[in-house]
Amino acid sequence: MCLDTDTFNYGVMLFTRLTLILLSIVIFQQAQTIDKRPKTSFVAVGDLENCIHYKVVKYEKIKFLVIALKDSIEIYAWAPKPYHKFMAFKVSDIT
Repeated sequence: MCLDTDTFNYGVMLFTRLTLILLSIVIFQQAQTIDKRPKTSFVAVGDLENCIHYKVVKYEKIKFLVIALKDSIEIYAWAPKPYHKFMAFKVSDIT
C-alpha cells in the first residue's frame, strides 16, 4: 500500500489533534480529582484551653476575635491577604 504525502500529512495532523484532545481531557479529570479533596472548615487559633466565651467584633474596617479564657482574655485581629487568618493582637492575664 502506497500513501501519498497529502494523505500522510493529514493522518499526522489528525493524530496530533486527537493526542492534544486526549491530553486536555486527562488534565481536566486530574484537576477535578484535586478539587474533591476534603477541605478543613476551621483553623486553630492559638493554644486555647478552657474557653468560656468568644465573639467576633468588627471595629471600623478590622475584624477582631475576642476570646475569654478562665485566666486571660485574648484578642486576635484578622489579617487579610496574603495570610487570611486571625493573628495574635493582644493577650491580657486576669489574676
